[in-house]
Amino acid sequence: MKHSLQRIPPYTRSADFYDELMADIDYKGWAEYLLVLAFKLDINTESIIDFSCGTGTLLYYLSQNWSRVRGMDVSESMIQKAKEKYPNMEWITADMLTVFMPLDFSLGINLHDSLNYILEKDVLKTYIHRMQQTCKPGQSLFFDFALPAVIDRYFIGQDEVKKMKNDDLVYRHHVYKEQEKICITYLEITHGNEKVVEIHEQKIYDFQEIKKMFIVLPSQDLLFLEEFTFSEANENSERLLVVIKND
Repeated sequence: MKHSLQRIPPYTRSADFYDELMADIDYKGWAEYLLVLAFKLDINTESIIDFSCGTGTLLYYLSQNWSRVRGMDVSESMIQKAKEKYPNMEWITADMLTVFMPLDFSLGINLHDSLNYILEKDVLKTYIHRMQQTCKPGQSLFFDFALPAVIDRYFIGQDEVKKMKNDDLVYRHHVYKEQEKICITYLEITHGNEKVVEIHEQKIYDFQEIKKMFIVLPSQDLLFLEEFTFSEANENSERLLVVIKND
């Protein structure tokens, strides 16, 4: 990694080609899974808010269920792309750490590994507790996390170089700091004579560590599932989906 490169915030330049970089993600299938899960659990999906929507693809597919939706993201560049792709939907630039579960939405989601970007455990725990406490009767929340089992499979040794349709050349390189449980993804982006780097840092919390962050509140049900399944998660799961249902 050439540390002399100009460093820019995550999801600024990469917003231009984010969808192309994530082309292998089955957003439609992901949305179908979430809606089926919600149906099985009798969770209301009439109105859905996504607290880290990215360029909006997942929320778009969720909206095909005729749900009212709102997407927000801390990256103005990602929100701008969402507006360009889906101009008839509602998009807001906002930091998930400063918002609450709105009273006029039945389901809140925070997926896309976004919570792994919260590197400080106390900050993550505070966020989780606030969202649980502002989740009112009749509302539900879906959170997901990448767990340690994904590291060897999807990160280590998975360096790649891609030429994007906008002519950006992207070198994606991963480093895992095992002691700190920090996965660092470098996106070295070249366009003509200009070279910049985005550095994405994620904390890979383990399963039991995450479970202990949630509090048990009266009338709330907590489920810890292997994401994309209906089975209980465990220490060997690659991905965790936490369902908070407030009856």
